[in-house]
Amino acid sequence: MFNSESIKHTLITLVGLPKVAVTITPLNKRLLPNMMDIPFLSKFIAESINSAASGYVAPKSLLLDLQQMLSGDGISRGEPSKAVCGILTQLPS
Repeated sequence: MFNSESIKHTLITLVGLPKVAVTITPLNKRLLPNMMDIPFLSKFIAESINSAASGYVAPKSLLLDLQQMLSGDGISRGEPSKAVCGILTQLPS
C-alpha cells in the first residue's frame, strides 16, 4: 500500500483549451478508413473533448487526492495490475 506524507493533493488547471488530434483506426484498415475522416463524427468527438476540457480551464481546476489514487482501494486481488498513462504536450514556440 502506498503511504507518503509528502504527496497528498494536487491541483490541476489548464491555461487554455488544449488542441487535441484524435485518430480512430479500425482493426481491419482495408475495409474502413480512419473514422475521424467522417465529418459529423469528427466534429462530435472534437466538441465533446472541448466541452470536457473547458471545465478545467483557469480559473476552474481539478483537485486530485493522489494518496488515495496511488494506494488503491485496499482490496487484495490475485495479481497486481499495471497501467500506463501518457500525456504528450507540445509547448508553443
